[in-house]
Amino acid sequence: MEKKPDTPPKLHIIAPTITALITMMIALIGFGTALLQAGRTALAGQAAQPTQPPTQLTSAATGAQPAITPAQTSAILAVAGNNSASISITNKLLLAVNIYVGNTLQGVVNASSTKAFIFEKYPVSVGWNVIKQTTVKGIPLGNDMAGTFDGVNVGDEISIDNIVADQPYFYPILDNNTNTDCLVTINKGWQGEFVTGATVPAHTANIGFGYYELYTNSNVYLDCGGQIYWWGQQPDVTTGTSFFDQVTTDTGYIDFTLNP
Repeated sequence: MEKKPDTPPKLHIIAPTITALITMMIALIGFGTALLQAGRTALAGQAAQPTQPPTQLTSAATGAQPAITPAQTSAILAVAGNNSASISITNKLLLAVNIYVGNTLQGVVNASSTKAFIFEKYPVSVGWNVIKQTTVKGIPLGNDMAGTFDGVNVGDEISIDNIVADQPYFYPILDNNTNTDCLVTINKGWQGEFVTGATVPAHTANIGFGYYELYTNSNVYLDCGGQIYWWGQQPDVTTGTSFFDQVTTDTGYIDFTLNP
């Protein structure tokens, strides 16, 4: 005969076992939830902590330039604002000048102005030249005027005036109160004669014509429609008075006024 299976356990026997399992599962779930919550709390606590500032230097592989920290910025500003780290150039002339180190233009100092420069190394030779005026046709006016300061060091103050290597220059300014335009020539008849090709118009004032080498016999010569006027001295002319001592110190300025 086939053996009958054992009578299954009655419900009142297995009920406590299921209940225990359910209770255990609930406990485990509660424990896991507590662990998860604790982990979140720990992470939240870490996030709340102040982070360290990022590294200022970027990776060379990115090709980005390193950032400048506030401390570095302060140092740079301190150097830039420190006169001992620069040189001062005063231009006493009535025209602006270019400033050079070697063949490299460093900047411009305007007429009657002072400007500070910071160079890469010291001592240094600082060159300069006058930026010439031009006529309405673009023709430069005046003789070349340039110089060099050797051995310039930090904190030095240098000045540019109308005397270059013992050669003085003058800057004629003309007032024409007549009814005729006048063609201007400087140092007429001398080796340094300079025909400007420019005129000082009738009834105009304060017209500059550039810088020229100054000599005791220098002159300013006007051709006003065939009528000749001049100041200074000319070759083979016994009249005329030198204006050498009338030229203003440093600027080289001298004014000539033509009246009818």
